[in-house]
Amino acid sequence: MIALAIAFQQLLAVLDLLELPYFVGGSVASGSYGLARQTNDIDFIADFRNLELAAFCELLKRDFYVDLQSVVKPYGKAALQRHSLNERGQV
Repeated sequence: MIALAIAFQQLLAVLDLLELPYFVGGSVASGSYGLARQTNDIDFIADFRNLELAAFCELLKRDFYVDLQSVVKPYGKAALQRHSLNERGQV
């Protein structure tokens, strides 16, 4: 669980640096209200309308594996939806 907390802090730092509006859902959000779940991921939604996705991905590359083409290709730049970012070294 410590690795997830560190990954969450790193993600929030990038979102805050870019001043992106976001909210957190899933197990992280429910866990903060005392409803622990067994999933080990971070679900978030961010407003990327006024940001080039390449900038977001580039900032995450230091700590995460990010493939810009995988993020953009399925939906196009204007319709980013759910995607997974895997912490380096984690399976």
